[in-house]
Amino acid sequence: MSLEHRSLLDHPPGFRPFLGTDLFDRIGGQPAIDRLVDLLYDGFEDDEQLRPLFPRVLADGRSMQKLFFGEWLGGPRRYSEQSTAGLRHRHDGLPITAALAGRWLGHFRRAMEAAVAAENDRTAIFAHVRSLALVLVNGQVAPA
Repeated sequence: MSLEHRSLLDHPPGFRPFLGTDLFDRIGGQPAIDRLVDLLYDGFEDDEQLRPLFPRVLADGRSMQKLFFGEWLGGPRRYSEQSTAGLRHRHDGLPITAALAGRWLGHFRRAMEAAVAAENDRTAIFAHVRSLALVLVNGQVAPA
């Protein structure tokens, strides 16, 4: 399997596609991001295919994802100040297939539809998140 699609992972740490836009504030700031991530992680809780990719306790990951998505969507740089590992480092050991990325995107879309009011904002966010999810596909197969 070719992994050329993973070049997006070569962005420098703290890459923020929505920096300089008012998207973060327009969607409701950190409270909207927190709701989005809470809904996203609630979806993971009972997903038999995705749940094994996450630590036994989701609380730490949930709180870091709130910081990550807040910063990634143009908010304050709180994730970069706390995390030293980039996307590649955090995800390379996981067996992320295209099917699992699609499942993750389904959960993200449902969470976003509940947390982000404006369709044009959802469309812009989802386009970037889709690219981000697909770049993490590494062709590894989950152990039986």
